Amino acid sequence: MASAVEDIAIAPQPDFEVMAACMRDSSQANETLADHLGRMGNIPSLDRGAQILEEIRLLGQRLDRRFEHLEQRMERLERGQRDGLESIRVRLDSL
Repeated sequence: MASAVEDIAIAPQPDFEVMAACMRDSSQANETLADHLGRMGNIPSLDRGAQILEEIRLLGQRLDRRFEHLEQRMERLERGQRDGLESIRVRLDSL
C-alpha cells in the first residue's frame, strides 16, 4: 500500500547557505534571496505538515494493530502450552 507521502514530489528546497551569503554580499542579494525565500513553502514540514502528521498517526494505528495481533498470538501459544502441560500432568498422574 503506497502512502500519500510516497506520492509527493520534492520541490526545490531553499538553500540556507546561499541565503546567508546573499545577506553578507548585498550586490546580488535581492533576487537570489527572494528566490530562496520563495522556496520556504516547499519545505515539507511547512507545506504539508498536517499530511505528515496524519501519516504518522496512521503508522501508529497500524503498529497498534500489529502489536495487538502479536499479543493475541502469544496468548494462544501460552494457552496451548499450558493445556499441553496440563494434559501431560494428568496422564502422569494416572500412571
